[in-house]
Amino acid sequence: MNLRFYVICTAALLALGVPVLLTLGAPFLEDSKITATIHGATYSGDTLEPLNDTVININSNPPQSIVAKNGRYSFELVPGDYIITANYFQNNTLVYSKETTLKIEDEGIYVFDLLLHPVSENQAIKTIEDKTNNVNSVSPV
Repeated sequence: MNLRFYVICTAALLALGVPVLLTLGAPFLEDSKITATIHGATYSGDTLEPLNDTVININSNPPQSIVAKNGRYSFELVPGDYIITANYFQNNTLVYSKETTLKIEDEGIYVFDLLLHPVSENQAIKTIEDKTNNVNSVSPV
């Protein structure tokens, strides 16, 4: 909607004594969703080298996923509590992993680098087994 048209219509309605909700019909005056930009890079926790092609997931609504090319990522988020999961694979094997929480309280641009920890072979196998065992589990009614 054109701002000039909105102002003229609002002034006319007010002159006639009609109560007007000033945000009605003016999307730029409405309470829009506040967003924050979260960006950063992924690094190995033991060597501090950037990790290219890290898979990053965040439990936003809807959930977002990205492959961090050159180790860099960015998400647009509304205020809330989030869980970020980052996984780095070599030859289809999980090598580094990180899961952390993030709380967004206000709009802005925030840097949130992720230091991924090495995953031992036993932990990776156990995690995969746990996930596959839970897929087929059924709870009694």
